[in-house]
Amino acid sequence: MKRYAEEIKTQALAKMNSIGVKKTSEEMGLSIQTLYKWRNEGKAPSKTKEQGKGNSAELLQLIKADDNMAKKIEQLEEENTQLRKTVSRLKKALAAMID
Repeated sequence: MKRYAEEIKTQALAKMNSIGVKKTSEEMGLSIQTLYKWRNEGKAPSKTKEQGKGNSAELLQLIKADDNMAKKIEQLEEENTQLRKTVSRLKKALAAMID
């Protein structure tokens, strides 16, 4: 059985929440069964204090990943706005050249 780093699991769980299981599976090259297993492991109640700490750490990483995604989306929206303005200026310049 192949073992994955916790970072990969955390990244996969975050992607699953944002783009879905199937796309995450395709993008990361992981089986759908593995992704569902990881998701269900996170939902299982912890049996020991150590397991509980691990779950808290994973949740904290998911929250940070979500914050990073929100920042990236904001950055891309700003970039998209700038690109739309540039396209508009170029269209006006082209129209002026044609007239």
